[in-house]
Amino acid sequence: MYRGQLCYIPQDVYLVQENNRKYHKTDKPINAVVVEYNNWDKWCKILYKNEIWDVKLNNTYPLEENVSKINGSL
Repeated sequence: MYRGQLCYIPQDVYLVQENNRKYHKTDKPINAVVVEYNNWDKWCKILYKNEIWDVKLNNTYPLEENVSKINGSL
């Protein structure tokens, strides 16, 4: 995953803002933009609804850049 990439986040995942002591639990799957990502950290920062949130890496899935890769077998 890299900065600026779209990612998929499933339902029932917690998004956290430690500075504001806020959290949001996704009630449905969402797409977000990766703002910061480190391989050594277990969290990444995403942009969702005009706010920066922290989310665990094991709850984020990169979206394919090229749709033809997904539909290539059709």
